[in-house]
Amino acid sequence: AVVSTQSRGTKHFTQSHGLRYLTNKAVNDALIKRPKPWATLLKSFQHHLDRRPIAMNAFVGGFFMCAGDLLQQLYFNDHIKWKEVATFTTIGVLFGPVGMVWYRYLDRWLPGTGNITILKKTFTRRSGLGTTFCSYNFLRPTTC
Repeated sequence: AVVSTQSRGTKHFTQSHGLRYLTNKAVNDALIKRPKPWATLLKSFQHHLDRRPIAMNAFVGGFFMCAGDLLQQLYFNDHIKWKEVATFTTIGVLFGPVGMVWYRYLDRWLPGTGNITILKKTFTRRSGLGTTFCSYNFLRPTTC
C-alpha cells in the first residue's frame, strides 16, 4: 500500500516497508548537484586552453575550418573533395594560433571595452589580420 505524506514542502510516497520515492522537485535537486557532461567538457577545454593555448587554438581553428568546408561541400556538391578539406583544415591549424597572438596584441595595444575602443579594434582587425587571411585564401595555389 502506498501512502502519501507531506514532508518539508516536498511530497514523498512511502511504501509499507518505508522506502521513499522522490518527486520531481527532489529529482531536479539531485540532478543539479550531478555534474553535467557539457560543463565537464567546457571545464576540460578551458583547462587545456590555459595550459596549451597555441595547440588548442590550432586544434579549434582546424576543426572549424574542416567542419565548415565539409558542411559546404555536403550542401552544394555531390561528392566530397578530401584534398580541399585537408587544405582548409591546414589553413585553420595555421591561422588559429596567429589569430590568438593577434587578438592578444590588440588587447594590449587597445585596452578597454568602450565603444570607441571597440570600433578601433574592429577597424584594425579588418585592415590587418582580415586582409592577410583573405589575401592568403585568394593567392594560395589552387590545389583543390
